[in-house]
Amino acid sequence: MIDLQENVLLRDLTTFKIGLGRARYLTTITERQQVPELYQKAQELNLPVVILGEGSNSIAPDRDLEAIVALNRIKGIEQLSETELRAGAGEFLDDLVAYATERGLCGIESLSGVPGSVGAAPIQNVGAYGQDISQVLIELEAFDTVTGEFVVLNSTDCGFTYRESIFKQQAKGRYFITSITVKLHHKQPQPPFYTSLQNYIEQHHLTDFSPAKLRQYILAVRGSKIPDYHQVPSAGSFFKNALITKSQLDDIEKSFGTVPFAEPIGDLIKIPTGWMIDQAGLRGRLFHGVKIDDNNALILLNDSAKTFADLTQAVAEIQQIIKDKFGVAIEQEPINITAIGR
Repeated sequence: MIDLQENVLLRDLTTFKIGLGRARYLTTITERQQVPELYQKAQELNLPVVILGEGSNSIAPDRDLEAIVALNRIKGIEQLSETELRAGAGEFLDDLVAYATERGLCGIESLSGVPGSVGAAPIQNVGAYGQDISQVLIELEAFDTVTGEFVVLNSTDCGFTYRESIFKQQAKGRYFITSITVKLHHKQPQPPFYTSLQNYIEQHHLTDFSPAKLRQYILAVRGSKIPDYHQVPSAGSFFKNALITKSQLDDIEKSFGTVPFAEPIGDLIKIPTGWMIDQAGLRGRLFHGVKIDDNNALILLNDSAKTFADLTQAVAEIQQIIKDKFGVAIEQEPINITAIGR
């Protein structure tokens, strides 16, 4: 049986702690078998289902949500083979990374400290320091709300691109992810690593690159650059790094010099949005109660904002400044909580 709570304030389910809206119902899913029951109950009530993990990449609206909000808390991590792990979608992603690195497995150590749940990782194609979940995910299990059955999707089925997947696009709202399976390896990574990690290693004269040690280094780097959302509400990196054309890059470099960390992604070039925000002099600025972090320009902090409208105005103003200065449209990374279908 699933239990339903009524009229729950949505912002309390997120790390950004903003928004005035309430969920008509809230339930917590702890077992795979509860998922079909959830959708049966939703059909009886003629309400859509909205799935939330840890709320670290979600923004609550100001309006009430006529929906059942389901917290995915399906737990469990198991080692299927020497290099394959399966994790319940409700596990903390960082706990999966810790489990892997403790066993000498490589491939997701760079995701150390990334907030959120395992189930949210493929939705966003979560990544950090040169690794993302699509590089190691071999399959996931999900409940398909169209067929009413559990299905297994492989990595190709997920349609991964940079911070995107089918779960954010054409299949948004269709699947309730219950577990993921990743294939890792024992080959110890070697330098050079992602720039900020490499700088830390060189600064501290480190020579042990085992996955457990790399996890420690990455947690130290993250801790120095990313504020703790338990102390100041935030949603991590708020803007995606920008994908631009070679012509756009040439125009930017004529005015601002060499763009650091520019990286080819197919026919486009990924450049750091944080660098553009820095160049625009916005670090530390306050917009409608939303502050750009003093140390990391990709991080927006909820300094004193209360409403989704406050955040919307702040984001729009920052985007416009960057558009005017660089001719680049930057995109929000966190997902706005909305109800899809019935």
